[in-house]
Amino acid sequence: MKTNLAIFFVLSLIKDHQFLKLPSGFQKCDIRKPDCDRCLSKAIQGAIEQLKQPIDDYGLPQMEPFIAPKSVGCELGNEADGIRQKYYNYKISGLTNIVKTDAKLDYSRRTLTLTLFYNNVTFDFDYQLVGRIIVLYVNTTTTATSTMIKPTFKLKFTLGEYEKDNEKYLKVEDTVLRMDAKSGTVLFRNLFKNERLNEDINIALEESWEENLEYWQQKFPKIFSDPFENIFNNLLERVPVKELIDGLE
Repeated sequence: MKTNLAIFFVLSLIKDHQFLKLPSGFQKCDIRKPDCDRCLSKAIQGAIEQLKQPIDDYGLPQMEPFIAPKSVGCELGNEADGIRQKYYNYKISGLTNIVKTDAKLDYSRRTLTLTLFYNNVTFDFDYQLVGRIIVLYVNTTTTATSTMIKPTFKLKFTLGEYEKDNEKYLKVEDTVLRMDAKSGTVLFRNLFKNERLNEDINIALEESWEENLEYWQQKFPKIFSDPFENIFNNLLERVPVKELIDGLE
């Protein structure tokens, strides 16, 4: 009996001290080499492109399409304002179809900056509107689609370092996401009973695309950066520094 308990204890210790190497197919780079950023750009793009299917052991979700967590959403207005809006149930398509990636790692400052270039990225979501627009009362729940044309996503990750089981790990402590696009399309379906009014609203939103995108980024800076941060942290908490990149042992 004592022997069995001892074996169980030893196996438990071994399991607790196990860590993962990079997933199969993920490229490893060497920070000591002058082309490290170029290597990282290729490696990160290749890793994201593999996420058309989830990699469960690493906590990496499917990203084509990416079903955003329930926490990704927002509400605007209240009864005092006379109008309430709710955006929720986001599904994002195109995140794995990257045209180009630029990665820059400044390990002395613990920052990793990624710029991802796309042909287009599409956001599908549910929308609820209750209240009065001028004198017209509206109470509707509908679906909407917004597509960014030639977008760039610039992500700046600020990293922290810690030790676990005598191994060095990294953790994302802050993420800043900046999204830009050449243009965009917007389609809110059946907002109003009047089809012409629906069409005019969508046209007006497309004509003010840049202004609307800037508004969302200023008002809700973390709404889309948090999922990227969480996904990256899922990988970082499972893979120690020495397995992520050579030259940082």
